[in-house]
Amino acid sequence: MDANGKSKQGRDAGANGARLWKVRDVADYARCSPRTVGNLMVAGMPRIKLGRLVRFDPGAVMEWMRDRWR
Repeated sequence: MDANGKSKQGRDAGANGARLWKVRDVADYARCSPRTVGNLMVAGMPRIKLGRLVRFDPGAVMEWMRDRWR
C-alpha cells in the first residue's frame, strides 16, 4: 500500500484492484488447455488487449462463463 492507501499492484491490476488474469490463469480456472481459451476468445469471451498481450478481468470471465453455460 502507498501513502494514499492504494494497492501497488502495477500494470496487472484491473479497475477494481484485482489482478488481471493471463491465458494460463483462465485455463486453470476453466480446467482446460490454453488452446481452448483461444477458442473461447473467438467465441466472444471478454478480454483486454495490451499490444500483443491478452489479459482477462476475472469477474468478466466468470460472468461470461456463467451466462454461457447455465
